Amino acid sequence: MKKSQNDQNMKIFQTSNESNDDYEIEADWIIGLLCNFDCEYCISHTKEKYGVTSINVGKKYVDFFNSSGKKWLLHITGGEPFLFPNFVELCKEITKKHKINLNTNLSSANVFSFADEIDPKKVTFINIGLHIIEREKRKSIEDFIEKHKYFEQRGFPLMVSYVMYPKLFSRFANDYDYFKSIGISIFPKSLRGVFFDKRYPEAYTVEEKKFFLEFSLKAEKEMTQRNFFKDPIINLSLDRDFIEEKQNYKGRMCLAGKKFVRIFPDGIITRCDKKTEIGNVFNGEINLYSGANICNTYSCPYFCAKYSFLQKKG
Repeated sequence: MKKSQNDQNMKIFQTSNESNDDYEIEADWIIGLLCNFDCEYCISHTKEKYGVTSINVGKKYVDFFNSSGKKWLLHITGGEPFLFPNFVELCKEITKKHKINLNTNLSSANVFSFADEIDPKKVTFINIGLHIIEREKRKSIEDFIEKHKYFEQRGFPLMVSYVMYPKLFSRFANDYDYFKSIGISIFPKSLRGVFFDKRYPEAYTVEEKKFFLEFSLKAEKEMTQRNFFKDPIINLSLDRDFIEEKQNYKGRMCLAGKKFVRIFPDGIITRCDKKTEIGNVFNGEINLYSGANICNTYSCPYFCAKYSFLQKKG
């Protein structure tokens, strides 16, 4: 039987020596919502702070992960993770026993310290948000290029994502070609949420969807030729399926709560969204499920694609 495009995508993105033996549980860790960029398409801004950000919090996280009895793979996201107090030191402590990956705009000065002090073998990937308008406002395109090369030279697996906000479609091809000319592949990322009273990605026009698919395939080809990805939870190839027909995983069996959890800035641990609380970092508690359970969310394409499955009949 012919494999689905979804199956083919997942195979493409699992071509390295990274295996599930390297970790027992994966977490989407929203470390905070503070960000130094003000992108129109994001809820995180310079004016917003959410969650505990005192210096002592880092030790609580480290103690929790180390005392859990599990080997963790932590997808650290935000906001901008590098704005978390003593972030590099926190990562240094965590990677003594666990592995990490990041979403970051790579704009903070302390990213150089991270590149120098963190073992690349402990980092499965870094997803760098280009956010071209914010970069241009700050006249920091060269800063982005310098930092990208600095990380690449030290052996960190990198991918660069470019959120396809409607007003950016007209310039994306030129941006794509420019960065490709200097050895950087940029991957289109689907917009999600309500903008201009329209819900995306459903509101993309037929032409925009065709354009997105074309460049998504081009970017994937370039990246996989470099054998680049290491089992990323942020599998940007899945965005193609998402914009063509919204994936609905609700009702499927899912290992969220057993093999995958989400951690919020206030320490709350949930199965996936914030409805099903199963622990709290700051209380040192986590009550993992013993097996798969029925999915109770509508769609989170990256996590659902990895941990949900159709229950066998009979």
